[in-house]
Amino acid sequence: PGRLAGEPLQNLTAHATFSGSTVNLEKVDANFNDGHVTASGKYDTATKAFEVAASADRVSLARLEAFADRPSLPKLTGIAVIRNLTAKGIRSDVSTYEINVDAESTNVTLAGHPAGVVKLFGETANKHLNVTFTMTGLLGPKSQVATASVDLSNEKLPAKVDATITDADMTQVFNVLVPDSDGAITGSATGTLAL
Repeated sequence: PGRLAGEPLQNLTAHATFSGSTVNLEKVDANFNDGHVTASGKYDTATKAFEVAASADRVSLARLEAFADRPSLPKLTGIAVIRNLTAKGIRSDVSTYEINVDAESTNVTLAGHPAGVVKLFGETANKHLNVTFTMTGLLGPKSQVATASVDLSNEKLPAKVDATITDADMTQVFNVLVPDSDGAITGSATGTLAL
């Protein structure tokens, strides 16, 4: 037992080899109080090229939120599974990044209110990181989908976000935005959002 990045750690196994400027992290297996992470990757100290592959289960969203260090955000709870996370590129050049992620969280709550199932899928294609965010629960039983695309070829990283909301129950959103309202404000919404 110990701590890693401030998080309680039950055990950690890591194996790395070094060859010239390349560090090859063959395996990392870490068990925290709130999750299990496995990873592998490599890093070249001369070229700054990196590759990482990871997966995780039983990850506490509250712990992930703590890493964001934004106490003003509504409290987030739930358990996440990261089925696959891969990333590679040159550390100093975002335009070279290739990122893929497939994650899901169940029993999510936002500021103490049920938010249901949240899914995140992202992949890089043609120097764009494209992300699909699907939520079932916070806005009622119907799945709501938002997509985002970040242009990795532009150093300002312009992003485009689109969402189409269909017959969304806004009660839980009002409960989060207006503390102590407990369902006093209700309504439904249908529309599109483009940023």
